[in-house]
Amino acid sequence: MLHSVAMTAEVLFAVWFLMTGTQCNPVADLSVSREHLERVLTQAREDKQQALEGGLVYSTQERLEEISFLALEAKRAAGNRTSVDRSRPDATTQKRGTSWEEREGGMGRIDDGPTSETNLSLDTIDEYAYPDYRGKGCMDESGFVFAIGEKFTPGPSTCPCLCTDEGPLCAKPECPKVHPRCIRVDTSQCCPECKEKKNYCEFRGKVYKMLQEFKVSSCERCRCEASGEVLCSVSACPQTECVDPEYEPDQCCPICKTGPNCYADTQVIPAGREVKIDECTICYCTYEEGTWQIERQATCSKNEC
Repeated sequence: MLHSVAMTAEVLFAVWFLMTGTQCNPVADLSVSREHLERVLTQAREDKQQALEGGLVYSTQERLEEISFLALEAKRAAGNRTSVDRSRPDATTQKRGTSWEEREGGMGRIDDGPTSETNLSLDTIDEYAYPDYRGKGCMDESGFVFAIGEKFTPGPSTCPCLCTDEGPLCAKPECPKVHPRCIRVDTSQCCPECKEKKNYCEFRGKVYKMLQEFKVSSCERCRCEASGEVLCSVSACPQTECVDPEYEPDQCCPICKTGPNCYADTQVIPAGREVKIDECTICYCTYEEGTWQIERQATCSKNEC
């Protein structure tokens, strides 16, 4: 029994030594401890064989063997882990364009070639940046720099400016209005300028030349003015000498087909004749100084019947 206790103490000491050495110095040489542990295990096997021959079961010895076996496995695993850690790359030293993969016996580096990323330093960025001319000068659209107090034109379609400490001070003149008939405007100057005007008129779907006169209807005449506008006028018809005028095609004003006439009540009587309306009433159209008076109602007189 005392011998078994001693064996147990030695095995526990060996396990403690292995664990301490692995934690403190995982790459230390443990060959001496391994030989000592193997001797202890050999002695334990012999004691177990003797105990079996004597008919005794030493469960303690079997437990110690399991502990020893686990200790050896832990040592081997620690050694493998140490070798892998040595071959594993440091994330801080790994360069762009390379990657690592695990292989048998360690880590291998794979070169992926040049990457699409471009590392620009601050000096490179400043080289391509536009300088700041505020308070020093003014720059136009072409990139030319003008000194303070100098007059310049920033662009082809801008008005003249004066370079000041606070930036360009540009004039804003009152430009003339562009003609409404202008069909092509030049905007390459400070003030827009009309380059082409419309020399025709459009009216009711038709095109007419400048200053051309045309009839829209029998009574309406129009003209294409120089301004591009169309002005129309309606003919004034004289008052007819009859109360029943008629319109003819393509004529603006009505005409009296039956000659001058007038009304006698509701009856139309021709001019120059006396018409007996009833037994006692005679009517006629007014005639004065060779012309017919424009009176719609006839002059009537009653006689004694």
